[in-house]
Amino acid sequence: MKDRIPTYPGRVTLTPVTGQANTYDIMMADEPTEAGTPPTKENLLSDTTSAAIFNSSSDHTVSEALNVLAARSMPKIGDIKTSSRTGLGSNWLLCNGATFSPSTYASLAALQKPSILDVNIVKTVNTSYYWASVQYVNGYYIACGYDSTNHYAYIAYALKPGDTWTTVQISSTAYVRPNSITYGNGYYVAAGSTTSSGYPAIMYSTTLTSTSWTAVQLTTSSTDAFAGIAYGNGYFVATNGGRYYAYATTPSGTWSVGTYASGVSGGCIAYLNGYFVVAGTTAVSSGITLRYATTPSSWTSVSTGITTGSSDSLITSSIAYQNGRYIIAGYYTTSSSLILYSTSLGSGWASFAISGISARGTYYINGYYAVYGHNSSSYPTAAYSTALSSWTIATLVSGAYAILSVAMDTEGRICGITPGGYAVYSDYALPTISPTRSYAYIKALDGD
Repeated sequence: MKDRIPTYPGRVTLTPVTGQANTYDIMMADEPTEAGTPPTKENLLSDTTSAAIFNSSSDHTVSEALNVLAARSMPKIGDIKTSSRTGLGSNWLLCNGATFSPSTYASLAALQKPSILDVNIVKTVNTSYYWASVQYVNGYYIACGYDSTNHYAYIAYALKPGDTWTTVQISSTAYVRPNSITYGNGYYVAAGSTTSSGYPAIMYSTTLTSTSWTAVQLTTSSTDAFAGIAYGNGYFVATNGGRYYAYATTPSGTWSVGTYASGVSGGCIAYLNGYFVVAGTTAVSSGITLRYATTPSSWTSVSTGITTGSSDSLITSSIAYQNGRYIIAGYYTTSSSLILYSTSLGSGWASFAISGISARGTYYINGYYAVYGHNSSSYPTAAYSTALSSWTIATLVSGAYAILSVAMDTEGRICGITPGGYAVYSDYALPTISPTRSYAYIKALDGD
């Protein structure tokens, strides 16, 4: 725009309006040498310009337009900037691949969610003991295990898998061994065995730091230790790889022991959608059956209509409810797996076989169904699919870290445990960018 350049600044002429007292027409009389650009709508903020800024030609003001343009020029969370400076302030983080807290940087975390293939960080938990499983309960990752010399029971726990894990010997009695753990009604309760004979038992404590958990042997009718335990609807329910289960409303109270119908084993249990769901080992060329119940005193048996392979038994490793489907993952000894799924527990079961992975956990992540486990070389492995079919197999870590059990926390991290005492996990991590003779930063918080 051009300025008006007057010869006589401010000069105007006043002409009386005929028939209207004290009313005048006013006209500029400054005799400009440059008329300048008229301050009209078309010149200040035309409909074309408004549409380009606001995606509409509504009557916006120049001030509104300037504010929008200023906001667009400001870096947004997730934007990356390169600079020779060694710091851009507390709202910027160096792109060095470091992990960050999603609770502190929530908006950045929404953009930098761990992907399926990010389960590739290895952390030492405790390599002195054998670890059977890991669960995420009451805000903690908790691994269950024992030492192979005295068979004393141990747990290891951490708030996040990348933290330092605390190891606690929870019993000094030989062969008190926990295989799985849950939390409810103020108690941590582990399922396992209490003698070398493998009699099913539970162990419980109100704290993770206790070194003397109470152990309760529940039956001598089976020499198959309890493998799984779940809490829901006010009940603790433990189950073994045979046909035995036990339940109680409090671990220090009376436990009821029962057996499933013939043909149903119960090595794996979960509380999902208001139901306890149980599945176990299925013999060669046999139909796969599951059980479910709202309360553990009355179970419904369901034949899925799906049979195992002709050369190997199927061992159920996880039961989940993901993206509107119940998903049962099982594995064969040949590093292959079978995934069963249905929108209903009682009917409609379908399956898909996956080669190259011994499945130990199933989740729905960023639009994909993901199965985690290990391959025939004991390398951590993932299989993923958008529709529970046509699976893609990927090796996560080129090292013998066989994942036996997998858990996910409330912030979306995945953590697997190896028998040798390593955690293999994903986390929220910054990009890794290393420009020459400069630094890359990502906008992590609002503000300058």
